[in-house]
Amino acid sequence: MAPAARLLAATLVWLAWSATALSAAGAAATHAMVATDHELASEAACDVLREGGTAMDAAVTAAYVLGVVNPQSSGLGGGGFLVAYDAANGRTHALEYRDRAPAGTAELLASGRARPQLSGGLAASVPCEVVGLEAARKRFGRLPRRRLLAPAIRLAREGFPTGRLLADMARAYSDQRSRGAELDRLLIGPDGRSMVRGETFWQPELASTLERIAREGADAVMSGPVARAIALAVNAHGGRMSQSDFGAMAAHWVEPLAARYRDCQIFAMPPPASGAAVLMALRLFEPTPAHTLGPYAPSRVAALASAIQRGVRAKRRHLGDPAFGPIPLELFLSGANPSVDSGTTQDDEEPDEEGHTTNVCVIDANGNAVAMTMSLGAVFGSHILVPGTGIVLSNHIADFSPQPFEPNAYGTRYGPGNTIAPLKAAVSGSTPMLVFRGGRLALAIGGSGSSRIPPAVTQCLVNVVDHGIPPAQAVALPRFQVTGGSERISVEPTFPAATRAALRLLGHTVREGVKRSSVTAIAVRPGLLLGASDPRKFGVPVGY
Repeated sequence: MAPAARLLAATLVWLAWSATALSAAGAAATHAMVATDHELASEAACDVLREGGTAMDAAVTAAYVLGVVNPQSSGLGGGGFLVAYDAANGRTHALEYRDRAPAGTAELLASGRARPQLSGGLAASVPCEVVGLEAARKRFGRLPRRRLLAPAIRLAREGFPTGRLLADMARAYSDQRSRGAELDRLLIGPDGRSMVRGETFWQPELASTLERIAREGADAVMSGPVARAIALAVNAHGGRMSQSDFGAMAAHWVEPLAARYRDCQIFAMPPPASGAAVLMALRLFEPTPAHTLGPYAPSRVAALASAIQRGVRAKRRHLGDPAFGPIPLELFLSGANPSVDSGTTQDDEEPDEEGHTTNVCVIDANGNAVAMTMSLGAVFGSHILVPGTGIVLSNHIADFSPQPFEPNAYGTRYGPGNTIAPLKAAVSGSTPMLVFRGGRLALAIGGSGSSRIPPAVTQCLVNVVDHGIPPAQAVALPRFQVTGGSERISVEPTFPAATRAALRLLGHTVREGVKRSSVTAIAVRPGLLLGASDPRKFGVPVGY
């Protein structure tokens, strides 16, 4: 391409992304900030911060509220991960509370007597969310548990206006064949019409369960009548879950992964989360200089897409639950270029599924920070709503491969680390992260969207670190998606046309159309906190 043509293309790219950035929704504050996928969750968490609660208090509050107002994405029937910064001692911590495979279900699937399923009892895992939130609150919280659950209880009991995302997902659920009778009664009216945006949504049974948690803590779900109801529901839908599965569940404080990118130190969630895949992508991309023409310079997009793809391939081949075998993290974090040829995974495409998850970022007035990602897997998880509890169970068993490199329920192939076993945690795309620059907290970030989380978080992080783009604009900008099995670059409809054309000239296959991903982030600037909730999921950040 001639120099004049390159200049013209670069100018068009600059104008395109600058114009797109104007559509971003963000917030600025001087004391504290919360960024979530729903305004009600952000507001409830910010109220906790105003009352003197810690960043962890606010994150726990937001988690419970999100399980009420966006029950398709997260809730008591799932699990998650978090990375937390304790400003008092300058240390960063990580907590894994991923839901796990019931022993009986795992044995059925591993033996070949049953095949992986996207919904129903064979897809449902043993929940761990309340265990994790309680562990986090006890270590880094300040306010009473009852105060943190109060907003979620009120919204479930008194109702709230159905948001756009929930209405969209309820309509998508109503169009599916594999539905659950209990969930139908919650989401679909007697006339067969799914809920619509703005109508009041009540969940009295969930309110009662949340009230029980406020009184009893994690035991309210992990033992007694609620645990029995969960196991009965799973078994009634074809799975095999027992009370002993609940007794084995625990949240684990682990060392976060640490790596440098340019002049930043990044702390990420270790396996079975996908922090290693993002850190690998950043390491491979780092030799590409920060481009003065912005994030859509074609050679830069090509280099970043290649780096992300290698991280995704390595994730599929090597990651797993570290409690069940060693993970070769040096392949992701070292300076040497790892071999990520995944053989039988090369033909995999992006799963044809609208993955749903949610991410919370909080920074409080004392500089403490939390990035927390929680999930039910697919939309409304396994489609099992446990009778009498209001709890929707995840479908994370669908993420396992029955045997090494056999397709899971989505058709994706994983290596030995992600084969199913009793009480094992499946590999997750979750990537909550904290970024430091010059020894000071600079960014909290994480995302949702199943396999699309690592590419989305990587692109947004690079936008902030390399280009200095404010987080709201960095999150809102058009993104691309790559998978572990295809060389194709898929782009969102607003991805700059000039960049697409230039990528094709460079020999890349470019396709329009990707499923939804979402990122939330908070950046620290001198005297200011900048919050960003992704407009793709209609979130709103709130600070004071």
